[in-house]
Amino acid sequence: MPSASRREITIAILWSLFIMLATCMPYVEGVRLARGRYFSGLVSAVDEGNVYLSWIRQASEGRLTFTNQYTAQPQRPLSVNVFLLALGRTAGALNLTPIQVFHAARFVSGALCLVSLFLLVSAVTPDPAVRWTSLLLVSLSSGFGWYFDMTHPTSLPAIQPIDYGPRWVYQPEAITFLSLLLNPLFCFSMALICLSLLCALRALESGRVGWALGAGILMLGLGNAHTYDLPVVYLVMVAWAAMGLIARRLPWQRVLVQLAVMVVLSMPALVWQYHVLRSDAVYRAKADTLTQSGPYLNFICGYGIVWFLGAAGAVWVLVTRGPERARLGYMVAWAVIGSAALYTPVSFQRKMVEGLHFPLCMLAAVAVAKVIGGWMARHAPPGRAIEGRLVFVAFAVVLLSLPSNVLFYADCFRAIRTNNAELAQALMPPIYLEAGEIAAIRELADGTTDRDVVMASSMIGSYLPAHARCHVVAGHWAESVYLVPGPFGKLEPAPFARYALPAVMRFFSARAAPADKAALLLSFGVSYVFCGPRERDLYAASQSQLPSLRGQPVDADADLGRLPFLKRIYSRDGVSLFAVAPPGVLAAAIRGNAP
Repeated sequence: MPSASRREITIAILWSLFIMLATCMPYVEGVRLARGRYFSGLVSAVDEGNVYLSWIRQASEGRLTFTNQYTAQPQRPLSVNVFLLALGRTAGALNLTPIQVFHAARFVSGALCLVSLFLLVSAVTPDPAVRWTSLLLVSLSSGFGWYFDMTHPTSLPAIQPIDYGPRWVYQPEAITFLSLLLNPLFCFSMALICLSLLCALRALESGRVGWALGAGILMLGLGNAHTYDLPVVYLVMVAWAAMGLIARRLPWQRVLVQLAVMVVLSMPALVWQYHVLRSDAVYRAKADTLTQSGPYLNFICGYGIVWFLGAAGAVWVLVTRGPERARLGYMVAWAVIGSAALYTPVSFQRKMVEGLHFPLCMLAAVAVAKVIGGWMARHAPPGRAIEGRLVFVAFAVVLLSLPSNVLFYADCFRAIRTNNAELAQALMPPIYLEAGEIAAIRELADGTTDRDVVMASSMIGSYLPAHARCHVVAGHWAESVYLVPGPFGKLEPAPFARYALPAVMRFFSARAAPADKAALLLSFGVSYVFCGPRERDLYAASQSQLPSLRGQPVDADADLGRLPFLKRIYSRDGVSLFAVAPPGVLAAAIRGNAP
């Protein structure tokens, strides 16, 4: 079986470090432009990043299992993620903040992801053109999202590519560069995918149990870190074994032993995940949040030139005979299975895309090196080398696949400059918090426990769990179960008052009567109310919809301060915190008998 030389691995490591340094530039800009504000350390998908930070913070405080702090619903926390647990323990031991270990992990895991991909492709083919083109494409390629955004500046196109779309859903886990830029867990899990399949391939072809043990342990880690990646890896592994058996290259007794070792070692991750889903209604409700894949054309256009070249590479593999064909055929099987997995009958279909970029890029590299390179060799004058022109073609393909990633990268800088103002209507939290807001959040971090619930806007609700032990009423589109009424998977219908986001909007409304506010606080078991600039904006928005209050602005802070069941306990720099009276007082206020 071919493998990478030490020199090749060194170059791959240096390239990976260069890419990861490039992904750090938006964050450096974020620090530079803070100007007295609190920089979250996140430049896109701030709501998602805050969820990871809440888990890392919990682990740094000694927790083994993670609580969903984005809901006030009762739960039985059993979820364990060893990767995030390790980050939290590291933060606690070294006295680091969650965001510091988050980015250290992003950098290391991102480099590991790219090097792991290079090791895998080097085990599949000895051709250096395929190896290096694969690495370049995985690191930098994206699809046609830029084109659909440019041609539909004010409307949603019928095709919505998953690589880039300011006005529709993009998927960082689908495009490797976006994962490297944003998410250490994605990088870590994709590295485990590559290393698991590398060990599985070596186990099947060498017959050595040691490789099977390594693959099983890596798959166990993958099943814990990103459980929905493991079934795809199982299917790819079984497909590879079946291809070897059909070609009579592998003895069936040895194959069965190797598969059994790998599955038995890794299966506990799936069993535990099933137990958590059965035992914790909140975790199950979150998992049931619908994230459907949509038409496959969105994925074709989301991968763009890589998908079309990958299809050409797959055809070349299927019609060619030779020593490389068998292992390259494994990449075809991976691409087909990964594409089919997008339409598995589960609520989280879209998330199954993670890792699909890898076989597509490998097959696209095959098309560049074998199809285009072969054509150039057949038409080149006798004795004339084609390596220089092939390098030019490879770089041209990479450049043609860059625009969406370049636009996304530029969007991160724009979001930093505007503090996510363009996404405020979509309730995306800001990148920066004002000094008064972060000071009040830290006050809550010092004074609350995991039994407390805070009523705040969803913007602040996104940030609070990343810094404090308290729960929030609303703060995340999936973690905050029963966020809004609607068809969200298998959730049982709830009374309207129990839906989190309408409750927040109703509470911070000038139109809501004191009894209504008391009922909301009692319904969600709220201990504290946070009132800052975001909450005052909600008050102002509600007044604009009420003709009788136009021209007579109601100050949110003063309005809440007049409520007999709220006691102001903190007021500084434009932010107030209120302690909520006991349930008996709230019940009296609901009946109209408040003192």
